[in-house]
This record gives sequence, C-alpha cells and structure tokens, in this order.
Amino acid sequence: MLPGLPDTVFEIPEVESLKLEQLPALNYLKVNLKVLRLAFESLEEVPMWMYALHGLDELHLDGPLTNEVSRSATLDSFRELRALRVLTLHSNLTKIPPSVVDVALQLQRLCIYNEGVKLQAFSSLKKLTNLVSLELVGCELERIPSAVFSLNNLQELDLKENKLTTVEEILSLQHCRRLVTLRLWHNRITYIPDHMSKLHSLETLDVSWNKIRKLPSRMFYCTKLRHLDVSHNQLTSISSEVGILQGLQFFSAAFNTLETLPEELFSCKRLKTLLLGNNCLPALSSRVSNLAQLVRLEIKGNRLESLPVEIGDCPLLTVSGLIVEDNLLDLLPSDVRSRLSNA
Repeated sequence: MLPGLPDTVFEIPEVESLKLEQLPALNYLKVNLKVLRLAFESLEEVPMWMYALHGLDELHLDGPLTNEVSRSATLDSFRELRALRVLTLHSNLTKIPPSVVDVALQLQRLCIYNEGVKLQAFSSLKKLTNLVSLELVGCELERIPSAVFSLNNLQELDLKENKLTTVEEILSLQHCRRLVTLRLWHNRITYIPDHMSKLHSLETLDVSWNKIRKLPSRMFYCTKLRHLDVSHNQLTSISSEVGILQGLQFFSAAFNTLETLPEELFSCKRLKTLLLGNNCLPALSSRVSNLAQLVRLEIKGNRLESLPVEIGDCPLLTVSGLIVEDNLLDLLPSDVRSRLSNA
C-alpha cells in the first residue's frame, strides 16, 4: 500500500482521471475536506467516498446525473454530508435529485445549471427551508416555480437564461421577506407588473437582456434598491420616479433606445456607477454635477454633440472612469479636462 502519492504523479500533464480508492488518507479527507469539485462523463465515475465526506462544506458536480442504462438511477444519498452548505449541479436534470432533500435542513445555497433542459418537478424545493440562495439557470422555466414562494429564508434568487415572458406571479415573492437580490436577466420578459413595488426588502434587481418596453413607475417604490440593471431592453424612457431611489449606487440602462433622461435621476446622489451607453440621448444634463460619488459614467454611443462643463464638478470622476467618444472629451475646456485628469 502506498504511503502517499508519488511526486511523479504531479509531473504527468496528460493525466485526465486519477482514481483513489481504499486509501487510509480518505479518512483524513472525510473530516477535513471542505470543497470538492468533480467533473465526470458518467454517473459511474463519481467515487463512493464522496458520500462519506462528513466535513464537506461545498460540493460542485459537473456531469450527467442519471445512469445511461437506467434513466431513473441517480446520485446516492447525501445523508452523511452533514456539513454541506453549498451544492452546485451542472447537468441536464428533469427533476431535482432526491438526494438533495437529504441535506435539506442545512443547505443554504443551491445552484442548478441545466444546459437548456426543462426542469419540471420542484416540490422538493419546499423542503429546503434554510435555503438562502437559489440559482436555476438554463432550466427552460416559463414561470417562477411556486415552490420558491415558501422559502422564507431566501435572500437571493437568480433565474438566468430561462423562458420567462411574464412575471405576474412576482407578487408571491413578498412571502420571501428576506429577499434582497432578484435576477431575471437573459429571459423574454416584456413587462414588469406594478406590484413589483411590494418587494420592500429588494436591494438588487437585474432585468437586463429582456424585451421590456416600459418600466412601471411603481417599481421605483422599492426604496431599498441599491443596484438596478435594466440594460439591453427596448426602453425609450425612464420614469421620473427614479428619483425616489435615494440609496441607488449602480444604475445601468445601456443598450436601450432612450431619447431622454428624467432630471430626477440626478437626484440619486449616492450613484457611483451610471451606465447609459448605446442609446439615443441628444444631451447630458448639467445636473450631473450633483453626483458627488460618481466614479464611472458611460455615455458612449449616443447622439451627444457636447458634454456639459459641469461634468468636471464630479469630484471622484476621472478620465479613466468617463467612457465617451474622444472628440467629445476634446471639446471640453482645458480646465475641465485637467480636473478630470487630476481628480
């Protein structure tokens, strides 16, 4: 029996698979291994000792989670993974594996990247009562699964790259009273319902890469919002109610067809990042000088003929943080350019 791995093993660049079985060192791993990342081409390649890692905090699996012979075969029980807090499954599931329920009481983060295969059964989600973060990416979802609404401890929900066209059921997310981050990016959403305003605890909202034509004014009554991304949509205007968001630090409306900006946007004095590139804006308000914390301003790709000289009054904005056509920068008075260079 080998006392350990020979040093020469680590000098074989071509090695793709290394099996470790019946090693005394596995007893050490059972207690001390905290993070395990496994990539495999068949379920049979998953080592049995994985199921006995009592001290494991994070498990990341990348590969098919059904047996080629028996489509019903799946992962063994996770019952022994008593410390597991984070589980990532990069696969092509039709339902959440039963073994996930084995760690329901301690699991805090579940991520499923499903590669465009439709995930259909969600009832087991209800048992994950301590879940704080849930990602369901590429699962072909057409609606927000109702099982999500019973997750009282949920703080982050990410539904990237699905087939959401409407999110009327978003009202039920108010039952997730601790929800602070909602990402609905890369979907097919055409509008946001007024009752979005019921999500009082929301701090981050990402609805970028959709087909939204108009944002409801009530949406801006989510007064705790600090990060708002509505880029890559079909917006032509932003409601003046955006000025209600006095805690807003990041706002992106890039890659829309905005023709005007409400003056109230420049009342959001905590803004640090303002991304407005690739729109149809003919001018930038002189009130940009109100944004004393601004460090990044992106306005390239609009219809601007000049920049307001007041842009030099943003104390933290530098040339490197100002993304705009060079010719517009050159048109600024030399003292303004100097201030931007020395800020």
